[in-house]
Amino acid sequence: MILDITHDPQWLAQRELLWQAIKRETAEGLTKKELEDIRTFFFTGIPRKNSWLPPSRMLDFFPVFTVEGIAWCLRT
Repeated sequence: MILDITHDPQWLAQRELLWQAIKRETAEGLTKKELEDIRTFFFTGIPRKNSWLPPSRMLDFFPVFTVEGIAWCLRT
């Protein structure tokens, strides 16, 4: 599956470093829940139940930014 990489420890470590930069740029004006919705999607590619994150913003945070990954995200 396209999101299998999200379980790789090395990928997760790199993603955590990237998340710190994204968090600094994104957190202003967001609630903790909104930021956690982004974080969860950023690491898993699966939105949380009742997430406020609109589909138009999901591509900004999708964890597998390849042609195949984006196509999968748009389909699902």
